[in-house]
Amino acid sequence: MAKGSSTKAQAAKANARRLFVDEGITIALIAEQLGKSESSIRKYKAADEKAGVSWDKARVAKIASTTGSDDMFRACVVGIVDSISTTLESIKADVELKPAAKASLLAGLADSLRKTISSAKAYSPDVALEVVAGEVLEIVATELTKRNPEAAQVMVESLDQIKAEIFKRQKSWQN
Repeated sequence: MAKGSSTKAQAAKANARRLFVDEGITIALIAEQLGKSESSIRKYKAADEKAGVSWDKARVAKIASTTGSDDMFRACVVGIVDSISTTLESIKADVELKPAAKASLLAGLADSLRKTISSAKAYSPDVALEVVAGEVLEIVATELTKRNPEAAQVMVESLDQIKAEIFKRQKSWQN
């Protein structure tokens, strides 16, 4: 690999790490923002993990040092949901995995997601609603990107405003 492209890759990895750790952005949205594939971002994360740099631990440490318990719990739930999503993509992409094994793994993931959401609701209904709303927004953004990248860019640029509106309205949804 040429030195210039290696430097670019290192800069992209550092930027992806910063977005994940400091901004708390999911891998899917980091990929969208950086114009990379989710697989590339996961490879950056795995390479750092292999080198002893855990993005997940750094994210939790950052949150723990700057926020309260609800934010810490929210970050944990988002991390679990992100891990489930990553695992789901790996299962879907594995062409050598037999259908029965895929079905079993997918059922286990669905159960994990159900338990995570149930635990989140028990701990804090507000946090659970925020996490679910955030995941729905991410799904919509990902699907929109596949169909209409220009519209997806507008949505990504508006996510903070959309999230703020959702959080403002969440009390009325719970009644």
